[in-house]
Amino acid sequence: MQRASVQLNTIVPQRTDRALLVGQTGCGKTTLARYLLNYRRYKVVIDYKGRIDWPEYHLCTSLSQLFRSKGDALLYRPSYAESMDEGARNVLWEWIYRRGNTTAYADELTAFTKGDDYPFHFGACLVRGRELGVEVWSATQRPTRIPMVVISESEHNYVFKLRLPQDRERTEALSGVSRDVIAGLQKRQFYYSRQDGEPIGPIRLQL
Repeated sequence: MQRASVQLNTIVPQRTDRALLVGQTGCGKTTLARYLLNYRRYKVVIDYKGRIDWPEYHLCTSLSQLFRSKGDALLYRPSYAESMDEGARNVLWEWIYRRGNTTAYADELTAFTKGDDYPFHFGACLVRGRELGVEVWSATQRPTRIPMVVISESEHNYVFKLRLPQDRERTEALSGVSRDVIAGLQKRQFYYSRQDGEPIGPIRLQL
């Protein structure tokens, strides 16, 4: 693994690339995602847990409101009932797929996926969205519980500290960052790895 001083702007995904951020609560995933999203114009942040408060984004609390919005930076924070509606989840990703030219950031994958059970159009955005200018960036605290397609399709991995051994083991397999290194990361430290490169880090998040 490379130990180097890294400028954050050098680890921004290329246009239409997919990305995965993993790490326990409070480690810095959401802060890093917000920074990376600054490099995109058209973006939709999906906040099923209702924890994101970014004033530069237009807040939408229902699908109907989201679909009517003309803003470039949108934050979708649905009601509990809508967030639990499987049909509504698929409609959301179908809209993103058909909209095109959009970066979709899902703040917690396990809020709408369960293992390899996920909305059909979420998979379509991951696998076929590139040709439409759609890119999916995902974050999770529990990499053992997310769809394998997310792991296989993500060209960029950002690895923060993980608490559970099984999550560290799976993250080692997908990123090349050893489980012992992952366990020893401090708050706001992470490793960056590409599918085709050696992990770089630890990188200190100073934003």
